[in-house]
Amino acid sequence: MPPKASIFPATPQHLWRMKAVNELMLPENYDAQMWLRYLKQRRSFVAMVGEEVVGYCLCSEEGMILSLAVRTDYQRQGLARGLMTRVIALYPQQVYTLNARVSNIGAIALYKSLGFETIKCIVGYYYHEGEDGLEMVRV
Repeated sequence: MPPKASIFPATPQHLWRMKAVNELMLPENYDAQMWLRYLKQRRSFVAMVGEEVVGYCLCSEEGMILSLAVRTDYQRQGLARGLMTRVIALYPQQVYTLNARVSNIGAIALYKSLGFETIKCIVGYYYHEGEDGLEMVRV
C-alpha cells in the first residue's frame, strides 16, 4: 500500500505537478494559463505525499468542478471524496456543477453520494471519443 496522502489548498506552485497528474489520468488536458487562472481563485485542493501531487480537484469561484483526478496507485483510498469535500466545505451554500462521462460509474456514484444530481445528458460531450456526458449539479 502506498504512503498516506494529505489534502492541502492548491496554489500556483502546484500547477505543473497537478498538470502532470491530469495528463497521466485524463484525456482532457488544459493549458497552463487556464490552470493558473483557476488556482489563483483559491478554490482548489491537492492530495500530496511529501512534495508529490497524487490527486487534485480544480474548481472555479463560480462553483464549476473543472477537473478531478487521483493517480491510479492512490485510488480507492477516499482521496477523491476528500478533495471534493474540502472544495464544497469552503462555500457549502454555493451551487456546484460538474460533468462526468456516462461510463464513469464510480465517479457518478461518488458525486451522487455528495449530493449531486444529474440535470441532463449531453450527447457527444467528450468529443475526442464521442462519449456522452452527464451535467450534474449540487444545490
